[in-house]
Amino acid sequence: MSETSEMLDQALAAIFTRSGAGPAQRGAPWPQDTWSTVEANGFAYLDLDEHGIGLEEAVRIAISVGRHAVAIPLVETAGLVSWLLARSALERPEGLTLGAVSHPLDDLRVTPLSGGDAEISGTLHRVPWGRRADHLVAIADFDGTPRTVVLPRPAEVRAGENLAGEPRDTVLFDRLRLPAAAIAQGVGPSPLELRARGVLLRAASAAGAMQRVLAVVLAYADTREQFGKPIRTFQAVQHHMVDVAEAAAATMLAVNAAVLADPGERLLAAASAGVTAKEDTRRLNRSAHQVLGAIGVTDEHELPALTTRLWSWQGEFGSSRDWSVFIGRAALNKSLPSLWSLISSTGQAHAGRALGEVVPW
Repeated sequence: MSETSEMLDQALAAIFTRSGAGPAQRGAPWPQDTWSTVEANGFAYLDLDEHGIGLEEAVRIAISVGRHAVAIPLVETAGLVSWLLARSALERPEGLTLGAVSHPLDDLRVTPLSGGDAEISGTLHRVPWGRRADHLVAIADFDGTPRTVVLPRPAEVRAGENLAGEPRDTVLFDRLRLPAAAIAQGVGPSPLELRARGVLLRAASAAGAMQRVLAVVLAYADTREQFGKPIRTFQAVQHHMVDVAEAAAATMLAVNAAVLADPGERLLAAASAGVTAKEDTRRLNRSAHQVLGAIGVTDEHELPALTTRLWSWQGEFGSSRDWSVFIGRAALNKSLPSLWSLISSTGQAHAGRALGEVVPW
């Protein structure tokens, strides 16, 4: 961890602890005090032009949000919106600017108008905190060319939520006129890049949540007694504890590998991190709840706030199957000398060999 990332991690932990932004309960009000503090300290939107700020810092924020189960769109603003706008040479408007999750069913229909303006209609699905957005940043298709657009406050929002109670809203636009200044003039990030960065950040949040789940499981197994001794001494419980520890370690390792990957391999590394997080969520959640039993599903306990988020992130930015197919196609790429070179490469063997795109994150 770099010095900048370590300072960021400590600062966010202090903010979340001081503001009491622990695991949010379903239907809890918007934590305005927490968000205002985060924004006032400059963490809501990262300045990607500032020295030392990049992917590692965005990942560190995502890990912290996952570990504390904080119900604010910090991953979306700091990790996605800042990056999309910077890569697209667009200014961030005033107010809460959120990013639309790249959902397979998203459909923005664009009609070019005179003077560089455009008219947009369509639907964005499962937008995190869409109801609170003053603006939304999304990628629209301009005659086959993906271009980033900044959309004003949605005219129609249909409220929804994920399993953890976090807002995931449907946003509709009907013949919305966008000025040229709200449309990226050059080619910005592709939908594939957005999904890859998004799935990596979700994997980072999952890694943070898994770390906290492991701590909860270990503490409970150490203090809960059965037949006069702690349940951690029973072999069946130990097996579940090992499953939780392995899943947490594997996910964090995959996330760190993606951060350290060479640009030519980053899409593949992000896909691997996403699949690892999604697959390991299943065994971690199962084993964690086996250890805690009935107490682990009560609203008063910390565990459900963590595990329901882990379940909720399963389908965001692409499913495990979607990214497994992407990895499989890369493995079958005929330009590679061998499958082993793909698995063991240090970064030079197949950079630029059509595994995706070179991603300057």
